[in-house]
Amino acid sequence: MGKAEMVEAAEVTSIYNHLNCRLKANLALNPPAKELMKALASVGRY
Repeated sequence: MGKAEMVEAAEVTSIYNHLNCRLKANLALNPPAKELMKALASVGRY
């Protein structure tokens, strides 16, 4: 992996983690967020 690729991967991971935290926080108020979390989880596995 090149340096630029590593930085890009780190940024994607950071954004993913941020969104995941937001979704978990909103889950109680917004049940459809479960579907979004499933979609994000599938994207996160690479």
